[in-house]
Amino acid sequence: MATSTNSNPFLNFDFTKIMAGFDAGKMFGEFTKMAEQYKAPAVDLEALMTVQRQNFAALETANRMAMEGFQAMTQHQVEFLSDSVQETRDAFDKVSKSKSPEDAATQQVDFMKTAYEKSVANLRELTDMASEIVSEASEVITSRVSDGLNDLKKQAPKTK
Repeated sequence: MATSTNSNPFLNFDFTKIMAGFDAGKMFGEFTKMAEQYKAPAVDLEALMTVQRQNFAALETANRMAMEGFQAMTQHQVEFLSDSVQETRDAFDKVSKSKSPEDAATQQVDFMKTAYEKSVANLRELTDMASEIVSEASEVITSRVSDGLNDLKKQAPKTK
């Protein structure tokens, strides 16, 4: 597949920049300050804060994974489009040099069949990529939720 540099800012957008301003540590610090105002008896606040810190880290990881994956998908789509445009140009050039109307019609049908098959294959590839991206990001969160619930379960006997 051909890679292209495109002057369209939407096609060269770096999705990771969205998360550049997100500071989980700062967000967690604000959450900690708020939680300290409400001191609950017999609750290990530090243990709960550790669980929350791990939750934020897992969310940050899942978001980063998803954005990087979808950015790669977007790049594949740009490559597919670029290839398609070049193949269409080549097909028009070939058809324009046909020796007869019948030959031109045959070439057009062959081109349309090939383009359709390639489009379906590209769609399958993008669908598989999207599924894998969502699955991997979801696994990070699912694992963290499970671990977090186990951590909270361990804290339950400590409360009165």
